[in-house]
Amino acid sequence: MDIDAYQTLVIVLSVMLVLFLLISIVLGVLLIKILRRVRSITDKAEHVVDGMESASVFFRKAAGPLALGKFVTNIAETVMSHKNNKKGKK
Repeated sequence: MDIDAYQTLVIVLSVMLVLFLLISIVLGVLLIKILRRVRSITDKAEHVVDGMESASVFFRKAAGPLALGKFVTNIAETVMSHKNNKKGKK
């Protein structure tokens, strides 16, 4: 009777081990797929960040000349309005 119990126990444990191994393999494959997808997403995010950095550099370089142009335009408008005010008063 003890031999039958041991054989049954060995069969049950073997089946459980096979199930555990199959589940582990499936989970491992899913984990690898998820990690590949995450890597793809991070690569795209890095590409977007690089694009934003280049746009930032462009606007930073363009900000100086634009500010100077706006300053000159303001001076010209002030001078023109001052001349128009003098002509209107005389």
